[in-house]
Amino acid sequence: MRVLFRAGASVFLFFALAHLAGHFQESPPANDTERKLLELMKGYAFPFPGAQRTMWDLFSGFSLMLSAQSATLGVIGWLVPPQRRMAVVFAVAAAVCTALSLAYFFAIPTACLALATLLFALAAWRS
Repeated sequence: MRVLFRAGASVFLFFALAHLAGHFQESPPANDTERKLLELMKGYAFPFPGAQRTMWDLFSGFSLMLSAQSATLGVIGWLVPPQRRMAVVFAVAAAVCTALSLAYFFAIPTACLALATLLFALAAWRS
């Protein structure tokens, strides 16, 4: 169980680092439509409870938050002795993230999250 649980935690750490690297990778807009979209996302501010924010602020903030939360889960997975109920909680959390990734994102993050789900589920099952 310990090896599977630590492997799942390692996948979360890898996911966090890869997502963070992708967050800071800047590429120029591919075409005029993409350029206009980025200008609107970065330039149009709207009232958000307690502040003025742009869609770019929200997009960037949620991206960084996902990296931070994934890294936190990975670190917790390495620091805390694994138990069956913890493996179940991590498996369920990873499964929810996998489903959301499948619905809203693309294959690479979905594959990482699915692998973490599988490893945590196996750790729970083998305990």
